[in-house]
Amino acid sequence: MDISNFLNNLNEKNEKNSKDEISANDEKLIEILQEISNDYLQEGEIEKYKKRLKIIYGSENFRHKYSQITSYLLTIKKENKNETFGFISHNISKIYNEINEDDTIKQQVLKLSDHINLEILRIKDINTFKKEFQQAEKNLKQTKTKIKNMECDLKEAKETIKEISNLNDEVKSSRREYITILGVFASIILAFVAGLSFSNAVLSNIDKASIYRLSFIVCLIGLFITNILYYLYKFIKDIHFNNYSNKSKDQKSKFCNSDIRKFNVFIAIIILCIFIVWAFETEIKHFILFNLFC
Repeated sequence: MDISNFLNNLNEKNEKNSKDEISANDEKLIEILQEISNDYLQEGEIEKYKKRLKIIYGSENFRHKYSQITSYLLTIKKENKNETFGFISHNISKIYNEINEDDTIKQQVLKLSDHINLEILRIKDINTFKKEFQQAEKNLKQTKTKIKNMECDLKEAKETIKEISNLNDEVKSSRREYITILGVFASIILAFVAGLSFSNAVLSNIDKASIYRLSFIVCLIGLFITNILYYLYKFIKDIHFNNYSNKSKDQKSKFCNSDIRKFNVFIAIIILCIFIVWAFETEIKHFILFNLFC
């Protein structure tokens, strides 16, 4: 709740509660307070106000109302409040000091002075609290503004980091693609050169070696080239499918499950068959020669 609204509500409440109960003496007392709130009293004026207070408090069973005093003090304008409070407090104290000790109104004026000073201190404390509250509210608004600006900066920083991360992923993806392309071309060139060399070697020596030796060499070279090309392509595929989604990894697993060992076993069986046929043919020749010449 705003402090000024609180003071206004308190003032209106006090005025409402005391409006019907205010007496002529209360009005006269408020009038005296209004008169002594403009300046410090001179020596000649003090005696006049002593007499007026004596008339007011001399009435039977009169007791000033705290609500009336508080209501009046709360109605003082803000720009002159501290100065007015000083005039009232000083003048009431001065009037009290000029009253004789045996005077019957001295105790009543003391209570009036004490109540006025108490209300002045309370209002000053409220005003001080109001200023501190307004300053705290201002600081809070500034802090909220700073936090909001920091949140905006943090959001921009996160977006920048996200863009950098995306750019980094794109660079990595491009690098994988470049490696894959270079690997494919290198594999093609290697396969082409190896195929030419292999064909040239086979065709150039076809009339100089036996069919078994030639078949063995062909199988051995084919086994060597096929394994090199397979593992080279497998390496390229591993690079290409790296950091892909789970679906891509499943595709990678299916692609790389082609079993090169089956091919190796197949070639090994062919080589073994060649060796068996060669050995069998050699034994037959030895057997025939042995029977013919022995």
